[in-house]
Formats: sequence, C-alpha cells, structure tokens
Amino acid sequence: MKILKFPLFALCVTVSTFCCLLIISNPTPKDYEEFAIKELSTYLKQEGCGKLALDQPSLQNPCQSLLKLLIDTSKLELQERITQQTEQKNFLFFSIYQTTLSLSAPFPTYEVETLGIFKNFYIYHAQEIEN
Repeated sequence: MKILKFPLFALCVTVSTFCCLLIISNPTPKDYEEFAIKELSTYLKQEGCGKLALDQPSLQNPCQSLLKLLIDTSKLELQERITQQTEQKNFLFFSIYQTTLSLSAPFPTYEVETLGIFKNFYIYHAQEIEN
C-alpha cells in the first residue's frame, strides 16, 4: 500500500507544478498587443502590396517603400486598433485572442485567432476578408 502512495504523491506534485507554471506563464493582453503589432507590421510590409504587384508590377517598389513608412509611423494607431478589436478568452492556463482587424481601404479585414500559452503565441487561424 505504501508503495502506491509515493507514485501517486509524485504524480500530484508534478501535475500541480505544471498547472502553476501554466497559470504563471499565461501571457497578458499587453504581451499579445506587442506580438500582434510585430506580426501584423511584418506581414503588411511583406504582403501589403501583393495585389498591386500583380496588376501593376512597376508600382511594387514605390508601394512597398510607402507602405513601410506608413506602418512605421502609425504603430500607435495600429496598437489602438488591435486593442479595441481584440477579444481575450482567459482560460486560466492559457488564453485565446480573437482579433478582427479592419484597416483603411485598400486593405482587407483580417480575422486572426491566436493561442497564448507559456508566454508564447501561436496563430492557429488567419483569414483575409475582402471589404
């Protein structure tokens, strides 16, 4: 009987420790905002002129330069929009962030769902919606 108590105790301690680590490392909304701004800025700089490049290849470089400048100078507005358009579902051990980000024309609306766990974020659903 005593032989069974020690493994059960060790299992309980291990599970409790793991749960505490999950709770402590559940990222905050501020962490998500920083992650989302970085990811969205990178994505828009790389893909923002994609459709224009197909229609007018000669405008690709000017578009990317202008877009990079625009994104770099409007990070505060971008952060504000992300904050306003994000819903967090906190499950104590992890969080799910659902963002519907509407940008000005000619950009589409983006729907993004992200898992926050162990101070990291994992985008598991991203969809571009035409306006």
